[in-house]
Amino acid sequence: MDAAHYFAIVPVLSFISWAGAKRALTVPRMGHVKFGPERQARMAREKCFFLIYFTITLVLGIVVFFLFSRASQSPVRNFFRIAPLGPIGILGAIALAFLGYWKEIRRLYLYAALVIIAVFGGPALDLSPLYYLGTPGLLILVIGIVMLARFIQRYPKTEEEADDETT
Repeated sequence: MDAAHYFAIVPVLSFISWAGAKRALTVPRMGHVKFGPERQARMAREKCFFLIYFTITLVLGIVVFFLFSRASQSPVRNFFRIAPLGPIGILGAIALAFLGYWKEIRRLYLYAALVIIAVFGGPALDLSPLYYLGTPGLLILVIGIVMLARFIQRYPKTEEEADDETT
């Protein structure tokens, strides 16, 4: 955990690899999807929500930073002592829950609950962050791998797509 800042690269790599994975896995099996006007309007509201959400998150982060750095015995500092990753966990869980709502993916609610349980339960049980953050992360990873394997099995590449790749 001495190099926790290295974990920041995971979301960056995830976003970068998303388009390539979609091109290599989803498109050859499902093709491109054109959404109707109702779904497009929902996606526009989703983008607007997340723009506002991340703006508020940025402002709150700056406020918490100033509150934390100013006083040695502030309530904010005491909260960070009890649950050091609590605020990040809350913001992450809110993002997962809303993403689950917008994308209609119910398992994201479970992931949000796991994050909250981990960031508050782990310190309460005096566990190492490696365990209380690693366990939900590993569970989410395993669920993702199982779902990917099912998807690939359920939707094999069409012969036409397979021929295009070999030429």
